[in-house]
Amino acid sequence: MAKRIPSYKTIENHILYLIETGRLKPNERIPSESTLMKIFGVSRITVRRALDELTICGYIYRLQGIGAFVSPKPRRETLANKAIGCFLPGYSDYISMGVLEGVEEYLLDTDYYPVFQIITSNEAVNMRKYELFKKQKIKGLMVFPTYENFNFKVLEIFGQDFPIIFVDRRMSGYNIPAIESDNVKGGYDATEHLIKHGANKIAFVTGEDMNFSSVYNRFQGLKKAAKNYGLKDDQIRIFYNYDDDFMDRILEEKIDSIFACNDITAFEIISLLESKNLSIPENMKIIGFDDIELSKFMVPPLTTVKQFHKEIGKRAAAALIAMINGEFDDSYLEPVRTELIIRKSCGC
Repeated sequence: MAKRIPSYKTIENHILYLIETGRLKPNERIPSESTLMKIFGVSRITVRRALDELTICGYIYRLQGIGAFVSPKPRRETLANKAIGCFLPGYSDYISMGVLEGVEEYLLDTDYYPVFQIITSNEAVNMRKYELFKKQKIKGLMVFPTYENFNFKVLEIFGQDFPIIFVDRRMSGYNIPAIESDNVKGGYDATEHLIKHGANKIAFVTGEDMNFSSVYNRFQGLKKAAKNYGLKDDQIRIFYNYDDDFMDRILEEKIDSIFACNDITAFEIISLLESKNLSIPENMKIIGFDDIELSKFMVPPLTTVKQFHKEIGKRAAAALIAMINGEFDDSYLEPVRTELIIRKSCGC
């Protein structure tokens, strides 16, 4: 069976045909994004990927707010100048591998290619890795931000105007765009589901603070659902860790449901619940966030909110290339969808 040509390649080949046959002359404007969307029945991001590729290869140039035009002298840059730096966690491959798969898939048919570094817990080591990226003359940088791997020193290394995009979450204090899931909706859906199963007092448990948008927005989704279903402020509790006295506080405050900010946290809480001979969901309902592979094999299987990390990676690559080409706008920042995955830990 012949391999299906991607939609963006079909658009790219069509425009190349118009250029090579002389139907589009040098410096002539090519059809608008909206026109190409209607002709080929595709999304704006698909059209932009085709235009990004044509820009990279030098066949067209773009003027912000005006449109794209045929280049006078099409030319292709060498691969030596096309590296994209990716700085991602090594400890949680359920995030990293999905994101990297999406990045590689998007870049595969472009002249850009990814180079990787793994986040460590040592800030000095991380800064040396950024210096290495600079020596490699990367064109843009993709970062999963943590306190250990991102601070203003990075902006000093690369300069304030260097193309940088955050992956999975924004970090308070930095005006850097991020490609992330629709965490508000995910938090809302998880909380709504718990309430519909009788939740009366819900604990939101996270190992990170509200300076990260992923944590903040999931909690905002929880609060929105709680308000819509009539829960009062004192029926919502937040815990920033689950140390030795965590279970004592949970029992003392008569918590009956837990929304864990991610699946790993949910797994650790399940272990603590079991140590107190508390049954799930009979004594405590619990929902996670991420839908990592192990979730379905927990006892009971974990109800969770699925993130589409591969799609986050593809979107991040598209946005970063747009930044490099001077074509980035807020349309690239539309949140990636989430999906509630219903299993048994919630009471179903």
